[in-house]
Amino acid sequence: MINLKQIRIITVLITAILFANLTYGQTDSTKDQDSEFQTVFGKSGEKTNISGFGALMLDFGNIEHNLGLNIGIDGAVLINQSFYVGIYGQALATTPSYTYEVYSDNNKTFNLTRNAFLGHGGLLVGYIFSPNSPIHVGLSTRFGMGGISLFEDFVHQPYDPSKPYYYENPYIAPLYVFSPQLDLEMNLTK
Repeated sequence: MINLKQIRIITVLITAILFANLTYGQTDSTKDQDSEFQTVFGKSGEKTNISGFGALMLDFGNIEHNLGLNIGIDGAVLINQSFYVGIYGQALATTPSYTYEVYSDNNKTFNLTRNAFLGHGGLLVGYIFSPNSPIHVGLSTRFGMGGISLFEDFVHQPYDPSKPYYYENPYIAPLYVFSPQLDLEMNLTK
């Protein structure tokens, strides 16, 4: 029987393999200038260049004195090599444990340990300044929603067929994300 940890590892590996080729960013079109489409929103005599990018994300941080690893993916439509709009998704790959005090009906307290899971996704908006320079700066922001949940760790406990196959008494809370970024980018090849 496959446990939750094995499923998580398999999911991370499959995601990394499937999206490894999506890390193209700011591709320069080498098409003939006369064969490109004119657009309604372009200036007179100028043509709008539409391309895109996608990337894998890895974020490391401290979660309750443990290493926290976030993995995710983002992708966007890039207009004139400067402005982009897209989507992103991110989830916690590690499961940190939290121990907290719980009060029972007879006013006694006991410690309860739960594992945490966090995930969020949403809109990605950004602007790249001087995209034709070898080194340039960009600003972007992620606006998203998600959730954080605390649940029992049934993976490390002995199998009990009388228990249902789901997390008992999970605590789930909504999460809203506003994450501004300052990017430093390089054009390596043309």
